[in-house]
Amino acid sequence: MSYSRPPGARRWWALGALVLSILVIGLDTTILNVALPTLSTQLGAGTSDLQWIVAAYIVVFAALLLPRHAAGDASPADHAGESSHDHVSA
Repeated sequence: MSYSRPPGARRWWALGALVLSILVIGLDTTILNVALPTLSTQLGAGTSDLQWIVAAYIVVFAALLLPRHAAGDASPADHAGESSHDHVSA
């Protein structure tokens, strides 16, 4: 016996995940921008240094998102031991 959801249910979950991720990124960026004056005074950083700090933060954040995505794909999607990419046929 298989359980099936209504066709539109997955779209709403995907939209919710997208909205939540955009909110988290926006909040994270806001926190970084609020911290920039403190970083500038405590580290003695100039404008160029602050730009490097922001760029490095974005690169590290993006680099950490990739393994998190892979870990999410490795979780049981439909069957134990299979990822969501196993179901794609060419």
